[in-house]
Amino acid sequence: MIKDIAQGEGDLTKRLQVKTHDEIGELSDRLNQFIEKLQALMSEVTRNAVTINKASTEFTDLSASMSTGVNGLSERAGAAAGGADNMTSMSGAIKEQIQGIQSSTTGTVEVIGNISEVVTEINTIVATIANGCGIAL
Repeated sequence: MIKDIAQGEGDLTKRLQVKTHDEIGELSDRLNQFIEKLQALMSEVTRNAVTINKASTEFTDLSASMSTGVNGLSERAGAAAGGADNMTSMSGAIKEQIQGIQSSTTGTVEVIGNISEVVTEINTIVATIANGCGIAL
Protein backbone atom coordinates (compact mmCIF):
# COMPACT_ATOMS: atom_id res chain seq x y z
CA MET A 1 0.00 0.00 0.00
CA ILE A 2 2.85 2.42 0.88
CA LYS A 3 4.57 1.57 -2.40
CA ASP A 4 1.31 2.26 -4.27
CA ILE A 5 0.93 5.68 -2.55
CA ALA A 6 4.58 6.59 -3.22
CA GLN A 7 4.84 5.35 -6.81
CA GLY A 8 1.24 5.27 -7.96
CA GLU A 9 -1.05 8.16 -8.67
CA GLY A 10 -0.72 9.51 -5.13
CA ASP A 11 -4.29 8.65 -4.16
CA LEU A 12 -4.56 10.24 -0.72
CA THR A 13 -7.93 8.62 -0.05
CA LYS A 14 -6.33 5.23 0.49
CA ARG A 15 -5.33 4.18 3.98
CA LEU A 16 -3.21 1.36 5.35
CA GLN A 17 -5.01 -1.43 7.13
CA VAL A 18 -3.94 -1.62 10.73
CA LYS A 19 -4.12 -5.29 11.75
CA THR A 20 -1.77 -5.30 14.68
CA HIS A 21 -0.96 -3.07 17.61
CA ASP A 22 2.79 -3.59 17.51
CA GLU A 23 5.40 -1.22 16.01
CA ILE A 24 4.26 -1.89 12.43
CA GLY A 25 0.62 -1.29 13.41
CA GLU A 26 1.57 1.94 15.18
CA LEU A 27 3.68 3.02 12.19
CA SER A 28 0.76 2.28 9.86
CA ASP A 29 -1.62 4.27 12.08
CA ARG A 30 0.75 7.26 12.15
CA LEU A 31 1.20 7.06 8.38
CA ASN A 32 -2.57 7.06 7.97
CA GLN A 33 -2.77 10.21 10.17
CA PHE A 34 -0.04 11.84 8.07
CA ILE A 35 -1.85 10.97 4.82
CA GLU A 36 -5.12 12.34 6.26
CA LYS A 37 -3.43 15.66 7.12
CA LEU A 38 -1.76 15.74 3.71
CA GLN A 39 -5.12 15.10 2.06
CA ALA A 40 -6.72 17.95 4.06
CA LEU A 41 -3.82 20.23 3.11
CA MET A 42 -4.16 19.33 -0.57
CA SER A 43 -7.92 19.98 -0.40
CA GLU A 44 -7.20 23.42 1.08
CA VAL A 45 -4.63 24.13 -1.66
CA THR A 46 -7.19 23.11 -4.29
CA ARG A 47 -9.89 25.39 -2.80
CA ASN A 48 -7.39 28.26 -2.66
CA ALA A 49 -6.36 27.61 -6.27
CA VAL A 50 -10.02 27.79 -7.34
CA THR A 51 -10.47 31.05 -5.38
CA ILE A 52 -7.29 32.51 -6.88
CA ASN A 53 -8.39 31.46 -10.37
CA LYS A 54 -11.79 33.14 -9.86
CA ALA A 55 -10.15 36.29 -8.47
CA SER A 56 -7.69 36.30 -11.36
CA THR A 57 -10.54 36.11 -13.86
CA GLU A 58 -12.36 38.95 -12.11
CA PHE A 59 -9.14 40.98 -12.03
CA THR A 60 -8.62 40.35 -15.75
CA ASP A 61 -12.18 41.51 -16.47
CA LEU A 62 -11.68 44.58 -14.27
CA SER A 63 -8.36 45.35 -15.98
CA ALA A 64 -10.02 45.11 -19.39
CA SER A 65 -12.81 47.40 -18.22
CA MET A 66 -10.32 49.88 -16.77
CA SER A 67 -8.28 49.74 -19.98
CA THR A 68 -11.41 50.56 -21.99
CA GLY A 69 -12.17 53.43 -19.61
CA VAL A 70 -8.61 54.75 -19.81
CA ASN A 71 -8.72 54.57 -23.61
CA GLY A 72 -11.97 56.54 -23.55
CA LEU A 73 -10.43 59.12 -21.24
CA SER A 74 -7.38 59.29 -23.47
CA GLU A 75 -9.57 59.93 -26.51
CA ARG A 76 -11.50 62.63 -24.63
CA ALA A 77 -8.25 64.20 -23.43
CA GLY A 78 -6.99 64.20 -27.01
CA ALA A 79 -10.19 65.85 -28.16
CA ALA A 80 -9.92 68.40 -25.36
CA ALA A 81 -6.31 69.08 -26.29
CA GLY A 82 -7.37 69.53 -29.91
CA GLY A 83 -10.10 71.90 -28.76
CA ALA A 84 -7.58 73.77 -26.63
CA ASP A 85 -5.25 74.00 -29.63
CA ASN A 86 -8.14 75.37 -31.70
CA MET A 87 -8.97 77.84 -28.94
CA THR A 88 -5.31 78.84 -28.72
CA SER A 89 -5.24 79.35 -32.51
CA MET A 90 -8.49 81.31 -32.33
CA SER A 91 -7.14 83.26 -29.38
CA GLY A 92 -4.05 84.14 -31.39
CA ALA A 93 -6.19 85.25 -34.33
CA ILE A 94 -8.46 87.29 -32.02
CA LYS A 95 -5.39 88.84 -30.38
CA GLU A 96 -4.07 89.85 -33.82
CA GLN A 97 -7.44 91.36 -34.72
CA ILE A 98 -7.55 93.28 -31.44
CA GLN A 99 -4.03 94.56 -32.06
CA GLY A 100 -5.13 95.59 -35.56
CA ILE A 101 -8.17 97.38 -34.12
CA GLN A 102 -5.94 99.08 -31.54
CA SER A 103 -3.60 100.22 -34.30
CA SER A 104 -6.55 101.45 -36.35
CA THR A 105 -7.95 103.20 -33.30
CA THR A 106 -4.61 104.85 -32.62
CA GLY A 107 -4.45 105.95 -36.26
CA THR A 108 -8.04 107.16 -36.12
CA VAL A 109 -7.36 109.16 -32.94
CA GLU A 110 -4.38 110.74 -34.68
CA VAL A 111 -6.50 111.56 -37.73
CA ILE A 112 -9.24 113.01 -35.51
CA GLY A 113 -6.59 115.04 -33.71
CA ASN A 114 -5.33 116.35 -37.04
CA ILE A 115 -8.88 117.10 -38.18
CA SER A 116 -9.49 118.90 -34.90
CA GLU A 117 -6.39 121.03 -35.47
CA VAL A 118 -7.47 121.76 -39.04
CA VAL A 119 -10.99 122.69 -37.88
CA THR A 120 -9.50 124.98 -35.22
CA GLU A 121 -7.33 126.65 -37.85
CA ILE A 122 -10.33 126.98 -40.19
CA ASN A 123 -12.34 128.53 -37.35
CA THR A 124 -9.55 131.00 -36.72
CA ILE A 125 -9.32 131.89 -40.40
CA VAL A 126 -13.11 132.21 -40.70
CA ALA A 127 -13.22 134.41 -37.60
CA THR A 128 -10.43 136.61 -38.95
CA ILE A 129 -12.20 136.96 -42.28
CA ALA A 130 -15.52 137.63 -40.58
CA ASN A 131 -13.91 140.35 -38.41
CA GLY A 132 -12.31 141.88 -41.48
CA CYS A 133 -15.68 141.97 -43.20
CA GLY A 134 -17.45 143.32 -40.13
CA ILE A 135 -19.43 140.17 -39.56
CA ALA A 136 -20.01 139.08 -35.99
CA LEU A 137 -19.88 135.39 -35.31
